[in-house]
Amino acid sequence: MDIEEIKKKYQETMQYIEDKEFSNAEKELENIIETKPDFAPAYNKLGVVKARQGELDSALECFNKAAELWPEFSAPYSNVGNVYMEKGDDITAEKYYKHALSINEQNRIPYNNLARIYKKRRQIGKFIKYQKLSHKHSGLDGDHEVFKHYFNEDVPESLKKGGVTGCFTMGGILGIIMVTALILIGVLTS
Repeated sequence: MDIEEIKKKYQETMQYIEDKEFSNAEKELENIIETKPDFAPAYNKLGVVKARQGELDSALECFNKAAELWPEFSAPYSNVGNVYMEKGDDITAEKYYKHALSINEQNRIPYNNLARIYKKRRQIGKFIKYQKLSHKHSGLDGDHEVFKHYFNEDVPESLKKGGVTGCFTMGGILGIIMVTALILIGVLTS
């Protein structure tokens, strides 16, 4: 399988995951891994599939393999954080999200996940800070790293996640943040 075939298969798996066709995604990813065992993004996406199926320990193995193969890839570290959040360990999750950001400060997902942690802890200042950073980098995620690094191109439009639209203008974002902050401190609750 050449790089163009791998790119095509990888794009297909992204769509399978989006459509919740996990068995198809898993089959394609295992195919890619069999053909190109050093392709870290396939292990990362396989970990996503495993996590969505509730197989958290298998997911961790996949994310760790992806990180071992490509230590400069932030997505596996962010995904390890997600697994720890799912397990109820937000302290470990926070460390992994921060490590992901130390690798790629453009990835919006760790910012968003850190905001969720700080919201849960009622750390309003940190929540607002990371929520703003998440919106600043809206549309950027680990898939951008993959396409730039491996395929030397941007993520195809058909696979991009929803960007900043509708109520998510800058004014809308600040309004949402302010209302959320007020709710958190109890001003609007009865």
